[in-house]
Amino acid sequence: MTTFVDNLQTILFLSYATNAFLASVLAWSGRSFQGGWLWVLAEVLLAVGTLGDALPSVVPSWIPLVLGNGAYIAACLAYVHSVWSFRFSRPFSRWIYLVIPLEVLSFVWALPQPYLVKALVFSSWMTVGPLAAAGLLLRFWLLTVPFGFCYIALAALVSSLVDGAGLSMAIMVGVLIGLGILSSSNDVGFLSPSYYKMMLWSPSLLTVMGGGLAFVVFGLLFLGGASARLRWRDL
Repeated sequence: MTTFVDNLQTILFLSYATNAFLASVLAWSGRSFQGGWLWVLAEVLLAVGTLGDALPSVVPSWIPLVLGNGAYIAACLAYVHSVWSFRFSRPFSRWIYLVIPLEVLSFVWALPQPYLVKALVFSSWMTVGPLAAAGLLLRFWLLTVPFGFCYIALAALVSSLVDGAGLSMAIMVGVLIGLGILSSSNDVGFLSPSYYKMMLWSPSLLTVMGGGLAFVVFGLLFLGGASARLRWRDL
């Protein structure tokens, strides 16, 4: 079993080292990729972590435990930073990297501890990634609530003004395109709900709350207009 695990770690090391080489070639190819070198760094860190695990009988025990596991979590953060730089224009919160020295210190403390303590420390840190992902998913879901409410209310308003499903859908598409164009204006862009969509992804909580509030206000206006139109038509 031990030989199998060692061979698996060696294969993983070779895989990550190859990926790091190919990513380096791509980054040096002349095309500019935002976050490209961060992706290369993440691949290198994963290769370093797996190399430490692949040589447990050759290197001191603190290398795979402290440096190897530290390289793993640093690689995860580098991956996140790379994707963030590629996808978003606003800066990445670099204070998140403070997690790395905290993890290293925790593994240094766990080094002389019994195996169960080491396993507990390692397992605790391994939950950081899934919990962070779950938090991002929860935030995404919460942010889609005011966004969805606004545009569902807009669809209700358009449907109340137009008879016929096909015509209503065509007008709705035109309205969405028009709102998107309007949001790009520096003078009257604030009159479109699309103007506030990027506020939902801001790292500032107040900015996010302001964007969510804007969508709720627009949604209430659209819903109020649809309700008034339906009452007038029924009468």
